[in-house]
Amino acid sequence: MTLPYNSKDKFLAVLSLHSREPQWQVDFNLHWYGVQRLPDNSNPVVDINLPGYSDPFSILGMQYTHSFQRIELFTGVENVFDFRQLQPIISWQNPFSEQFDTSYAWGPTRGREMYAGLRFNFND
Repeated sequence: MTLPYNSKDKFLAVLSLHSREPQWQVDFNLHWYGVQRLPDNSNPVVDINLPGYSDPFSILGMQYTHSFQRIELFTGVENVFDFRQLQPIISWQNPFSEQFDTSYAWGPTRGREMYAGLRFNFND
């Protein structure tokens, strides 16, 4: 059984590469989402007629980690392809109107994000 308004087809692939000695590591995470049914938003009062299914989309994340004796430095990118659903909220500019509808959000709304950081190992 599939949940309504969720993609029936999903795929996750994970790849992790690292050196023989723990000096560096690269990780990749690919999520693919197939089409999903969307709520019926036809409204005769408002001239809005959006499709009944979403587009398929992919999200790729990557992270590089370099290890030193007690410190790990890491940097990464989420949503490498910068895919995002444009205008997921119907009538967002009028939040108190009858046409305002958040049920049409089906994909990511945030684009590409980069990060960096460091971890300390206190156990040695």
